Amino acid sequence: MFPTGPPIRFVMAKRPTTKQFRTAIPSVRKIVDPIAQVRLRAPNKKWSDKFAVLVDSGAVVSVFTKSISDNLGLTLESGKPIELQTAGKGNVTVYIHKLDLQIGDETLERIHIGFQEKEKGTSLLGRIDVFDAFRINLSVRGLDTIFLRELSELPDRLGKDI
Repeated sequence: MFPTGPPIRFVMAKRPTTKQFRTAIPSVRKIVDPIAQVRLRAPNKKWSDKFAVLVDSGAVVSVFTKSISDNLGLTLESGKPIELQTAGKGNVTVYIHKLDLQIGDETLERIHIGFQEKEKGTSLLGRIDVFDAFRINLSVRGLDTIFLRELSELPDRLGKDI
């Protein structure tokens, strides 16, 4: 796959470490999280306001909070329910909907997005439908989360010359 278009950059979010964390790893005072700003297109075709999501390569599917589904006017239960295992918190039921997602100027159409039944946690941008459309670079040193759109196939004009 080959990158196309300009990179889409987001500044990572910094948060302080806990006392327990500093005791175990004293040299780390702040944690940086890879964040992206996204928008969703509601069934009425209107785009949501931008909101922050954590870019999470450990999340199989993107999962957003209930308040986001409420703001979009979605009927949560009209999505397909699935049980997901979370990191250390057991299982959670999410309802999968197919919606358009915008990252920077790039739009991914009808991707799978889960919404939680309860308002808790952070919205996560997961692998399915997103990580195969972008090359995602996480630069802790540069404090950047960088998305590069990728072609899934080589255009015919490139063909045998490569």
